Amino acid sequence: DDLKKESDAGFDKAYRARTGLPDWLTSLKFSGDVRGRVEGFWTENDSAAAEDFNNDRWRMRYRLRVGAVAIFKDNLELGFRLTSDEGVGTGGAFGGDPGSANTTFQDNGSKKFVYIDQAYGKWTPFNYDRWKLGGTIGKMANPFETSTMVYDDDYTPEGVALQGLYNFNKEHAL
Repeated sequence: DDLKKESDAGFDKAYRARTGLPDWLTSLKFSGDVRGRVEGFWTENDSAAAEDFNNDRWRMRYRLRVGAVAIFKDNLELGFRLTSDEGVGTGGAFGGDPGSANTTFQDNGSKKFVYIDQAYGKWTPFNYDRWKLGGTIGKMANPFETSTMVYDDDYTPEGVALQGLYNFNKEHAL
């Protein structure tokens, strides 16, 4: 473990010297993903009088996300991410779907939308083995997300979040 830490520290120092990154910028990470899928919808409504008589259909969709996170001296983080999405607008408002970043291939070559999915600053002044305390401001990853069964990964709220963690032991935390 000590050799690995020493090797990692030496690599970080050499990388910063070679790329010209300043010492106060300890990490710069880029991320992104592309997903494509085909969805089928089949109705069991075979009545000729029904409104949706045999309205079976196929839909091709994609999601594209590109982002970057900069970490400054282990306690300040700035993040930014763009994502594809369907344009939705009602009553003069315009934006993307807060619960999905999927876009449907449709409308014969129309341009597709790209939105700001995350733009945030996070400060973690207390980051110890036993406890942690930090705050985030902006459009961020969901601070309440503990499982994708409760919240969708694509949901990114806006505002301010204060998070605290206390580790009782390796298996239990509050």
